[in-house]
Amino acid sequence: MNYMGPSAFQGEAVVKKEGQYEIIIYAYDPQTGNTGVDKVKVAVQ
Repeated sequence: MNYMGPSAFQGEAVVKKEGQYEIIIYAYDPQTGNTGVDKVKVAVQ
């Protein structure tokens, strides 16, 4: 994933099968100790 600015990242994934997916992102900044987690559900048709 690429850092796009405060609390913003961008990435790309290739999905070859249709279905329901859950994406979970964990982030950690070793300089500040700041951590975060987010998840999103997506459907591929």
